[in-house]
Amino acid sequence: MKISSQKIIAHRGYSACYPDNTWAAIRAAKTAGAECCEMDLMLSADDEVVICHDYYIGEHRIAEMTGGEAQKQLVDSPRFEELLDWAETQQMELLLEVKDAQLLDRLANSLKNRDPDLITIGSFHAPFLKAFKAVRPELVMSLMLGTVFSLEEMVLLSRRYQCDVVHPCWESRAPYPHSLLSREAITRIHEAGLKVILWHEEREDELEHLLNLGVDGICTNEPERLKRMRDGL
Repeated sequence: MKISSQKIIAHRGYSACYPDNTWAAIRAAKTAGAECCEMDLMLSADDEVVICHDYYIGEHRIAEMTGGEAQKQLVDSPRFEELLDWAETQQMELLLEVKDAQLLDRLANSLKNRDPDLITIGSFHAPFLKAFKAVRPELVMSLMLGTVFSLEEMVLLSRRYQCDVVHPCWESRAPYPHSLLSREAITRIHEAGLKVILWHEEREDELEHLLNLGVDGICTNEPERLKRMRDGL
């Protein structure tokens, strides 16, 4: 991923208006001006990559379904290879959140001949990111953090697990989570050679605070709103 200033990352596509991780949400995000889509990846019983946030589809666990069975249940959801093809055609960057650490080999093979500038791998599973970096060093790794860590701890963890991006996911950690970070902290993370992208946020007052922090990207269910605010429209 080539992270330019204040990148708009559509969280599961334009998910404020369309079902998560669907073609409708992805295409609408592109139209709304998002530069990147965050998508969730699971692994089926027959080692197919499935685009879905949840571990279950209805009462069925994705890990116990075939890719074909899962795909039939996911209305309007792209197959993984279709998503990669579309992203390359549209030059839409993808932040691929790995939900299942068993994806390593399958995902590494799928991305072998893909444009590395369009792909960032994100996960809460730090050891997975380190292992993935070892086999796909050309790709950007984003360390997702649900726990509120100090600046020093975030830098230390990112270096320990060979990640390029710090991604605090603190939308539920405070009523106004911008208060958990400062512009000075972001500057110091940048000085450590890391990028910063933030949790998904939709409230205009909070988005304004996040834009003022000087981070590299913000996730949102409302990409059109964030683009209007970022660009001063």
